[in-house]
Amino acid sequence: MADGSGARPTRFTPPSFAVCALLALLLFAALLSTGLTTFQTNDDTNSIAFVTGQFTGAPDPHLIWPHVLLGRLLVGLYGLIHSVNWYAWLLLITHFLSFTALVYTISRPVKDWISFFFLTLVLWVLYAPFLITLTFTTTGFAACAAGFVLFSADLFTERDVPIWNRWLGGFLLILGTM
Repeated sequence: MADGSGARPTRFTPPSFAVCALLALLLFAALLSTGLTTFQTNDDTNSIAFVTGQFTGAPDPHLIWPHVLLGRLLVGLYGLIHSVNWYAWLLLITHFLSFTALVYTISRPVKDWISFFFLTLVLWVLYAPFLITLTFTTTGFAACAAGFVLFSADLFTERDVPIWNRWLGGFLLILGTM
């Protein structure tokens, strides 16, 4: 009110995790609807062939790079519904959680909506190639990066950080190393 306009100053409140997830969902849906997403290397298609049993005739959880626990999860999922590409969905869900966590965390110190949307756009431009050419390696990197940022967010902000930041951060770190 010091400017004499009589307008109430607006205070930026960083968006909740749910709002960041909705924004990520819209961006993911827009990109994935283009049909540009492919696997970058044959390692990923070979991993699908292992867990679906295309190589040996029986599903095998021992994948090329991913941990055997992920292989067991995928074998179980393919056993439930064979027609769904669970491997791709695992990568996409991991990317979705990672991108959402990054957007949520970078929005904590931001002071206004314009900066929030600008930072989200910059992050999206940097992140979108990970979704266009899916690969287990970039998915693991994204999960570890997001996990680290979430896990250590209270070191870089003056605001209170919810305990679930550390839990989700730890989960993404573990998932990214598998």
